[in-house]
Amino acid sequence: GDSVLARAAVVDGGQRDCVSVMLVPGAAAPDKMDVFSDGTPCEGDPDEVEVQFSGRAVSQRHVSSNPHAGEVRRVEAASGVWMTKAKIEIETENAKAREQADQKRLIGLAKQTQIGLANIGVKYEMTSIANILRLAFSHQGRHDAVIADEEVRNAIEILHAAKQYDCHLVSRLLGCEPPRAQSFGVPEAQLT
Repeated sequence: GDSVLARAAVVDGGQRDCVSVMLVPGAAAPDKMDVFSDGTPCEGDPDEVEVQFSGRAVSQRHVSSNPHAGEVRRVEAASGVWMTKAKIEIETENAKAREQADQKRLIGLAKQTQIGLANIGVKYEMTSIANILRLAFSHQGRHDAVIADEEVRNAIEILHAAKQYDCHLVSRLLGCEPPRAQSFGVPEAQLT
């Protein structure tokens, strides 16, 4: 039933502190009751260990048991150096994912536009539409004053019409008019 007094040297921030640990009777064996420099035990119940620091006072860090949303991430990101490699890897993966998503969106819009044009009787190749939309996507968000090239302006107009699924406007902008419906009894020369 007697308590055991153990002394250990603990390194905290490059300086050594002497720690006296009083083990309460009935507590775990001394080898299982190692103590961190802030006074918390590695294993076991913290109430079973009395810690007395001699020499300079060791800073006691408060560990929040339930931090606010994003607080842990903000602290880890601010400390930074050890996360640099991970941040770079995450950013490169996100850039690849953005590129793939943009390509899928572009191809999907080109397929949809090509099918819509086919429904109104205009035959136009999907890859040609995709190239026009790619040009528009690359210049999207710039002001009209910056875009002097007529081809780019036309591509942006085609992109807006394709997003609105206005196939007749897309066909006019591409220079492919849909075939007119036959009029019965009136010669075609009189229609124009």
